[in-house]
Amino acid sequence: MLKQKIYVSILSLCVVLTFSPIVQADPAVSFWPSRLDLPVGDAYGIESADFNNDAKPDLAVISNSSNVILILLNNGRGSYVNSGNTTGFANMGPMTAGDFNRDGNVDLAVINFSTSRVQLFLGNGQGRVVQGNNFAVSNTPSVIAAQDFNNDQNIDLVVNGNSNIVELLLGDGQGGFPNRQNVTVALSNVVALMPVDLNNDGKKDLITRSNLSVNLSVVLGNGNGTFNAPATYPTGLSSFINSMANADFNCDGVADLVVVGDKFSIMFGNGQGGFSTPRVTNEPYDAIAITDLNRDGDYDLVLTKARIGAGGDLTVYLGQMNGSFIKDKIYLTGRVPAFMGRKGIVSHDVNSDSNADLTFLNFTAGPGFVSVLLGDGTGKLRNSIEVDLGTTPYFFNEVSSADFNNDGKADMVINSGNSLEVFLGDGQGHFSGGNSTAINFLSRNRIGGDYNRDGNQDLILTGPTSPNNYAIYTMLGNGNGTFNLYALYPSFTNEFEKIVKGDFNNDQKEDLLILDNSYIAPPQNVSLFFGDGLGGFSPNGAFPVGQQSRDITVADLNNDSNQDWIVVNTASGNFSVYLGNGQGGFTNVPNTFSLNFPVALTSGDLNGDGRADLAIVFGNTTSSVRIFLGNGTGGFLQGNSYEVGTFPEKIILLDSNNDGLKDIVTLNKYSHNLSLLLGDGSGGFAGAQHFGTATYPQSMAVADFDSDGKIDIASVGENKLSLLFNNLSNVYVGLSTNLNQPPPGGTMLNTLRVSNVTALPQTFDFHLVTILPNNTVRPELSFPNLVMAPNQELNLTFPWTIPANTPLGDYSLKVIIGTTSGIWDTGLIDYKVKIPVYCPN
Repeated sequence: MLKQKIYVSILSLCVVLTFSPIVQADPAVSFWPSRLDLPVGDAYGIESADFNNDAKPDLAVISNSSNVILILLNNGRGSYVNSGNTTGFANMGPMTAGDFNRDGNVDLAVINFSTSRVQLFLGNGQGRVVQGNNFAVSNTPSVIAAQDFNNDQNIDLVVNGNSNIVELLLGDGQGGFPNRQNVTVALSNVVALMPVDLNNDGKKDLITRSNLSVNLSVVLGNGNGTFNAPATYPTGLSSFINSMANADFNCDGVADLVVVGDKFSIMFGNGQGGFSTPRVTNEPYDAIAITDLNRDGDYDLVLTKARIGAGGDLTVYLGQMNGSFIKDKIYLTGRVPAFMGRKGIVSHDVNSDSNADLTFLNFTAGPGFVSVLLGDGTGKLRNSIEVDLGTTPYFFNEVSSADFNNDGKADMVINSGNSLEVFLGDGQGHFSGGNSTAINFLSRNRIGGDYNRDGNQDLILTGPTSPNNYAIYTMLGNGNGTFNLYALYPSFTNEFEKIVKGDFNNDQKEDLLILDNSYIAPPQNVSLFFGDGLGGFSPNGAFPVGQQSRDITVADLNNDSNQDWIVVNTASGNFSVYLGNGQGGFTNVPNTFSLNFPVALTSGDLNGDGRADLAIVFGNTTSSVRIFLGNGTGGFLQGNSYEVGTFPEKIILLDSNNDGLKDIVTLNKYSHNLSLLLGDGSGGFAGAQHFGTATYPQSMAVADFDSDGKIDIASVGENKLSLLFNNLSNVYVGLSTNLNQPPPGGTMLNTLRVSNVTALPQTFDFHLVTILPNNTVRPELSFPNLVMAPNQELNLTFPWTIPANTPLGDYSLKVIIGTTSGIWDTGLIDYKVKIPVYCPN
């Protein structure tokens, strides 16, 4: 078995090893950096709490599309695992978390919109909740909050009621709420409740907001379940409020508020329950997360904004310890992040690196996702690497990959307006631009190959020469990343949908099949062009296909060594099969499949029987991939179907986890992500994993861009190129708890958790090293031939010492994964020493 080397960079000398099993290994394939999307249906809201008592914050999600509550357990590796669905009821509303029966486990209280009742779901401490008792409230509430308002150590509930009344339900510590009382607030139509101690008297106060005002109402608590007369405070907003949150932003020991809506304001508390004049920024936002993204001990803000029709974004504001914030960066989320007052964004550590991450609801009218963006501890979020492509309409963006300058490294070429932009790769995941070839038209189709057999990569493109007149262009590569126009074939009255290549007459020269545009009036054809081996092509017939044909692929379907082709017909609801005779002739093989909106396909041997199979993508509301297993004569047996992201339009086969089996990737236009399905080699696939891309992804290409032996993915969307690097690994290393960072000159104990995330035994060559200020590596301790069982977890406890007078950032805690071939990966943990300056209060 191939050994793997693990180099864990720490500042330590002594190590304690303990072993513990983990219940289930997660798929070892992930892409970095990328937004991770987890499908949850039509989610109303999320709640963060530790539902399985493992000291990691988990999520509860209400999914009204299936009337269930999902508990998503934080796996400490950058994702969540569904522990199981709990049946709820129709019209579930907002929820809040707390230990209502004081058994040490987190419970949920959920509003039932249909019955004016609150339903308890009691936690078992192992990641599941079960329905408990329910109780009526005086009005149909729309918001709920939990807190101990009477200082009896029991969690109470508060819900909105009629007019300017909120209803307080005092908990008995056994899951009951026998005592009720009404609390008068200043504003009617309450749509949000926030318990907080505004005057530092140890008693919880209550802030409410209304959908009829841009002011806030405050009632100060007496600590016995009663409240003082309400007061009203302006927020500085003009039209509406979407969300509010509290923290001490100016380090005076008093709670302050952040309020977002048509504007964004900070309200500084005066310590007596009131607020100073709001500090207003003229920027509209929807939801708020308060966190510390750059580990400086001060609060930062992450604010969401929906951009209906164009996805949404998150904006990071870094706190300055004095109540002011610096706008740092905007991150596109692809879909619409938490909005409309729904509780939909939280910040906690998801990947066990002691840095704050973000988890948020990400939805439109279609199926929703819980999305994760990982923080790097410097204030940045690890979204996909994106390159601006200008203002070219996104549907003309096309990306493909090949070695265009013959240096053995993967490059990319992208349509950008009326030119081809070549990005030359350095083999380390970096690209240099600047090689631009003018083509003077907007091209929608392109395919690469060596069409003149000179060893250089060439391109075939299609595009208009004038209105209603289209042409085929041959661009011959010079071997340095530039191209010259070799031939132009004009006078086609139909625009083209797709180009594929193959040797259809067995003369060892590349030929072309070109599919007519899917929106022309029938008949739609596939045209054959024979290549001359010099870069030229000649027409050699056309073949009718169905209506609105959207994609074409080439394969040998009947194992006669002649190339055949298949087309999916969207409007006809089927696919067309043509078997080649090796001389440029083709025979149609009818089939009786009735398909719902097929839009794309690819071919390959998916079950290991030596016969070509098909994977067909279904768009519209179906959003799935179905497998069709080939019988070796041009016929197919319909296989299983798998859900993917919303409205997939592209599909490709690759081996993402290096197991020698074909996996599937789809590019999903309206969920703004890609879906990865791992193949089992028998024609079956695991459920999809979803990774974020640029908005409205249009095209993708795969290659090993960083020379680590793993396939990476590039995609283009709405004026952006997105790069996702394959983070495949047999091991995951993270911190078992938040990092205990010692002060300079001090030592503190920490524990790393090392996991074999595969279903096979692994043998590791394990080394501990210190990264010194001059970036040299000093070995400290070794564990050669460390054997780990399948799905096993190793805890490694060590004293971490930081020398006195350590400059910031000069020492770092890193996890470095190495292999016997010398490949290292430092992406798992990279923790720079940083001395935070906390508020004096």
